[in-house]
Amino acid sequence: MLSFLLAAAALAPVSAPAAHGADTFTLKAAHLRLYGNKVVDGGVVKVEKGKVTYAGDAKGAGELGPDVIVHDGWASAGLVAARTWSGLGGEGLEPKRPFTAEARAADVVALGHADFARARAEGITTRVVALSPANVASGITTVVKTDGATTLARDGHLQLGLSSQALRSHRFPTSYAAAIELIETELAKPTGVWERVSEGKLPVYLDALSRDEIQRAVALASEHKLTGALLRAPLAGELAGEIKKAGLAGGVGPFWPGEEARVLVSVAALGR
Repeated sequence: MLSFLLAAAALAPVSAPAAHGADTFTLKAAHLRLYGNKVVDGGVVKVEKGKVTYAGDAKGAGELGPDVIVHDGWASAGLVAARTWSGLGGEGLEPKRPFTAEARAADVVALGHADFARARAEGITTRVVALSPANVASGITTVVKTDGATTLARDGHLQLGLSSQALRSHRFPTSYAAAIELIETELAKPTGVWERVSEGKLPVYLDALSRDEIQRAVALASEHKLTGALLRAPLAGELAGEIKKAGLAGGVGPFWPGEEARVLVSVAALGR
């Protein structure tokens, strides 16, 4: 199955104790929701040095350690918002230049924005703050933990726009071919950000909407061995095999009432 839903290795709003640092503790919850619809009553989650090392029933948890939180309620993996413009204040788009690969969302995001606290309250533990898809190379995303609005990764992904939104009638590039050529020129003799991308050290976000745009994005990633994910891509299910072969992850949606049946069938195909 091609995985298009990302889960964070963190828990919904529960405060960690400080005796051994907030990054090492055990949570005992009345109900623990695991992957899919599986629920464990009296579940245990162990976190060591900031990483979840166990999630399941109490019998398999072993030694719980000195710092134990007892939560008389539900706990589940936090959600990742794969793309948001929270805190950018309209600074996510360069209107005159199609290529601003060195731009960073981290330089302009306001971490004190109320969106992050609201997201945490809704069970979203991580938000990827992205730039506008209306340029061929808008810059680099940043990854923010909503708990305390702290930066998890200053450099998340290089965002590449391969949809018609990145094209202009009055500014180069005006065609898909020209946009691909711009990217491939940078990858031919990569420096700076592009060198990190070509070496697989910095993943990419490939923004694509229509089927042909998704195909171009997958072909580009395959040819240049790019790592990363597709964004939006409502018809990704029709090309799930090609996307999986290219080693790409991705995100679809959001969807609204009245969405065409073809899109819904495509999304459902991703779960098979």
